[in-house]
Parts: sequence; structure tokens; C-alpha cells
Amino acid sequence: MSRLGIYADKIEAIREREGLTPSGFRQDGTDPAEADPAEADKRAMEAAMYQRADAHLPPGIGGIPSADADDSEN
Repeated sequence: MSRLGIYADKIEAIREREGLTPSGFRQDGTDPAEADPAEADKRAMEAAMYQRADAHLPPGIGGIPSADADDSEN
């Protein structure tokens, strides 16, 4: 018995209908997030949220730490 159990036939039919491999990946190489406008809106809102949050950080916080930063606790 496959690891999908009693629902294996249903799951395989859905995967075949959606054009997915048996592993659940797209066969045509497209990203479902790129095809979904709602996902694009979500990513844009998330990017704007992070930009606003970064703008309110005190100077020196965030970004890439300098090479000479001493992060060790003595």
C-alpha cells in the first residue's frame, strides 16, 4: 500500500488533473505563486510591510553586520 493510504486514487487523479508529477511538482516548470494574482498581492504587501518596519529601526540595527563587529560575549 502506498503512503497515501485509502485516498491514493483520489490524490493521484487530482495530481494528474492539475498536471503534477507523482511527487506533487508541476510538470511544466511554472510556479503556482506566479500564476496567482492574490499571491503576488500578498508578496507586495509583505515587502511594503518590511520596508516600513525597517524605516522605523534605530540607526545601526538591521542590515549586514560589519566584519569587525564583536558579537562574542566575554
